[in-house]
Amino acid sequence: MTVPIQNTDEGLVELIHQNQTTAFHELYERYKAAMLIFASQRVSRDAAEDLVQDVFLSLWKNRGQLEIK
Repeated sequence: MTVPIQNTDEGLVELIHQNQTTAFHELYERYKAAMLIFASQRVSRDAAEDLVQDVFLSLWKNRGQLEIK
């Protein structure tokens, strides 16, 4: 079965380029837990939550420049 393009990371990034907040939310939900676990291994839980939030905020603010290689 082929995954619809909007469900791939690349498809979500393309939709985020078009200011689609639902695509951004999907990408956030897809990666926040893993990023939080990774960050929590290096800093406190509170700091990890702030870092993850900052990363996603930066991603949204710079959405026009996103590229997946």
